[in-house]
Amino acid sequence: MKQTKEKLWTWQYILAVTLTFLFFLSLQALLGGFPVYVTEISHNPANAGLMTTAFMFAAVVSRPIMGMMMHKINMKKYPLFIFFS
Repeated sequence: MKQTKEKLWTWQYILAVTLTFLFFLSLQALLGGFPVYVTEISHNPANAGLMTTAFMFAAVVSRPIMGMMMHKINMKKYPLFIFFS
């Protein structure tokens, strides 16, 4: 029986890893200044903590929902995935 080697580092894999890393960086960049911004607006540090918690909760809840939506919607329709596939 002949075994075939499949490549791990395909364009789709590199694109998925890169986009995930960029999403992570943007989320962390937003969380760095967000509490300071909310505290300056409201003059209440408790509001900054509450808003940061709500922001993180929305990020955690939206990930599984987006995963389910990506399975329902054909990802090949997006131009970025067509270009790298």
